Amino acid sequence: MNNLASEIPGSKPAPSITDTAVMKVFHDLEEIGPAWCKFEKTAVCPVYQRFDWINSWMSHIGHPSKVSVFIVTAWQNDQLVALWPFGKRVQRGLSTLVWLGGEHSNFNFGLYNPDLLEQDQAPWLCTKVFEVLKKQSGCQCLSLNNNPASWQGFDNPFLKYSTGAATNDAFSLDLTPGFDTLYNQSSRKRVRKKRRWQERQLEELGGYTLSRVVEPNEGIHLMDIFAEQKRHRLHQLGIHNVFDDPGVVDFFNELIKKSPGSGTPLIEFYAVRYKGAVRAIYAGAAFGGQFSAYFNSFLEDELSSISPGELLLGLLIEDRCTRDDRHFDLGVGDERYKHSWSSRRVPLFVIQEGITQGGKAISLARSKITAAKHHVRNSKKLWAFAKKIRKHLYRKHV
Repeated sequence: MNNLASEIPGSKPAPSITDTAVMKVFHDLEEIGPAWCKFEKTAVCPVYQRFDWINSWMSHIGHPSKVSVFIVTAWQNDQLVALWPFGKRVQRGLSTLVWLGGEHSNFNFGLYNPDLLEQDQAPWLCTKVFEVLKKQSGCQCLSLNNNPASWQGFDNPFLKYSTGAATNDAFSLDLTPGFDTLYNQSSRKRVRKKRRWQERQLEELGGYTLSRVVEPNEGIHLMDIFAEQKRHRLHQLGIHNVFDDPGVVDFFNELIKKSPGSGTPLIEFYAVRYKGAVRAIYAGAAFGGQFSAYFNSFLEDELSSISPGELLLGLLIEDRCTRDDRHFDLGVGDERYKHSWSSRRVPLFVIQEGITQGGKAISLARSKITAAKHHVRNSKKLWAFAKKIRKHLYRKHV
């Protein structure tokens, strides 16, 4: 741990929580773990930045990939008031400061005492964070991805450092009106019509069952089924399967095993079964009143025309409305099924910034690549063409 300052000087219009904030850096997760676990219970943060989530990711993906932790924290009167779970990644001699969680984390916001956000003190504190990153990390550049423009009604304090839009936006649904109101909205006429058709079809097949699973053995069993369904689906689409990458399934299995003792589950599974098989799976977790969907899959066979994935999504949303969740995060990426339910597009931004001269050149190139991807992803014609090229290249190397 490095104590970077005993006091951050600065003048404010009125006394604030940051007037005497102490900035500290931790290089050991176990050292900051107890304080982090206590803080996250009251902090504003995504489920992806809970201690147990990050610790599991580091064990199975981060450490094996040569990522080291660089946790920046802010303290007030010996109480943690903000935490940013960064890591240092070295690839081909280039050291980059990133968010821990990598591509498996859909949202990176940091953890904040709500008072910091309500009093608008967090942006000032984030200025100090960037000073720490540039002076103390030893990295050549910063590459911070999947930053939501806002979280739970609070603007992202890092927004002023944005260097552009992320490749994809995310989508969410406000659950506060309740399921009946959401389901019966005029914009969901297609959803209701299809649901009635699905239920008639399934009644002829003997009905269906919905299950919610947090028990480890059954969760691991569903994870195995998901992995097989996803492997088949992505192969059909010609997309690299990240769930086959080293450590990924083990990471999620560890979340499953830790969930019973974590207070709020780190992962929950929902599954629809009919005709003796698991037809669709959704996995995610709720934290701070927001359910975040991690991944989903469906079985492709002669009965997949019933669209079990869409059926499960509606049933999942209905269930989450009964559990006092305020928001439902549908994840990153623009897919047709999300538009059936989503009430809000969540803009994501990136921060690509060089620290050294070499790092500045790399960051500029990364920014241009991200901007190009964003343009392609938001053009129907270009995206259709890109998918054809992706599939061709995948087939060529399989």
